[in-house]
Amino acid sequence: MEKRICAVANNKKQRAYLHSLFEKKILFLNLYDDTLLKKNKFIYKLNLFLWYYFLINHLFQLKQKIKYSYKIQILNPFWRGVIVMLVKLKTSKIFTFLDKSFFDCHPYFIKYLKQNKPLALIIPGSAMDTNSYLGIRSARKLRIPSIMATTHWDYFSKKGILRAIPDYLMVWGNSMAKAAIRQGFPSTRIFSVGFPLFDNEKKSLKSFRIRAPKEKQPTVFFAGAALPFDELSALKLIQGYLAVSVRKIIYRPHPRAKVCPVKMFRVNLHSPLVHVAKPAPFENEHVATRNILRKSHGLITPASTMLLEAGCFGLPSLCLIYNDGINDHLFPFSYAAESEHIKSIQNNPYIIFCHQKQDLPKKLKTFIDLIKKSPNPWKVRKSFKEVFENAGTQSSKTLVKKALKKIFATQGSLEHNIPNEPSRNFN
Repeated sequence: MEKRICAVANNKKQRAYLHSLFEKKILFLNLYDDTLLKKNKFIYKLNLFLWYYFLINHLFQLKQKIKYSYKIQILNPFWRGVIVMLVKLKTSKIFTFLDKSFFDCHPYFIKYLKQNKPLALIIPGSAMDTNSYLGIRSARKLRIPSIMATTHWDYFSKKGILRAIPDYLMVWGNSMAKAAIRQGFPSTRIFSVGFPLFDNEKKSLKSFRIRAPKEKQPTVFFAGAALPFDELSALKLIQGYLAVSVRKIIYRPHPRAKVCPVKMFRVNLHSPLVHVAKPAPFENEHVATRNILRKSHGLITPASTMLLEAGCFGLPSLCLIYNDGINDHLFPFSYAAESEHIKSIQNNPYIIFCHQKQDLPKKLKTFIDLIKKSPNPWKVRKSFKEVFENAGTQSSKTLVKKALKKIFATQGSLEHNIPNEPSRNFN
């Protein structure tokens, strides 16, 4: 049987992302949620407890404040207090022993890997992903290299590699690589491969942006955030300040927003300037969002990954990063400014940050002035070179090919001798 690369896909989004990265034929092991552990309630709950323990312990070791993590803030206050107390008592050796005793590997993975004998196992780097770490440990048992491909921009600033360390790591760019090195991952096993979306939009960049200077009144896209944020108040202010400056504002709430404001929006805000983008039946949310970006000349969003997508399309952005006064008890948005992934773009000349609500009128004027200057979209893209390795000339697929060639060249063949597990040194 021809040897191929295997990958663990926990959802359709991860499957599409990994497929876009690797040109080789991939055998996907589709496991949604914690399928392998849900049959045993004790094991399932222990696994969940260990996730939160290792996450809080990880943040303590990095000397990061746990209040900056939304995942921890929404945890039951009693259990959050218990886990923080256990972490402060320096019980990591006990819980590491429990973790390796109960979750060393999984027979389902062992059987699957033995049957297919892949060249490598690709693991998506996503938040608190049980299937990924079971895959890493099972692959190591069979001396198959594991490669983690990060799928989240904030992966190393809010989470990080927790319970099982892969043999190799594929990150988006230099800023993410630096974050991984600071967390103890060896630099020789990190490969910057960029983000596939940057490759996909190169061809269409000129065609949709060439019309921007001709339009006196641009179209602005307001993209909602997943975390709780008072987008309605922000929209009311923005449509008031931009009434004579823009043709229209397209508002699209985040499809997985913690509190979806569309219904309330229709009741409380009647404005011909603001258009609520309704997703069509069975429409792919990412395709819909990118179609709106193609029609727009600038982006406004609470701190989110949409800032990067706008950069991919050569668009300037306004980032709202202030406390809204309503959801501060859940997650004050000003905390996002302290996150490492946000700091990596704070000096970008094509992103304007609004840290105080009262500064919004002034920041909106600066934002509209920037749009009217019609910055070269290629320069906007290249300003993200630190975040995306493929923001320059090389494509993501080319970078992946080079990385795999280095990984598989250890013994001059594809039969790879697995190195020892990378050490985690936080001292």
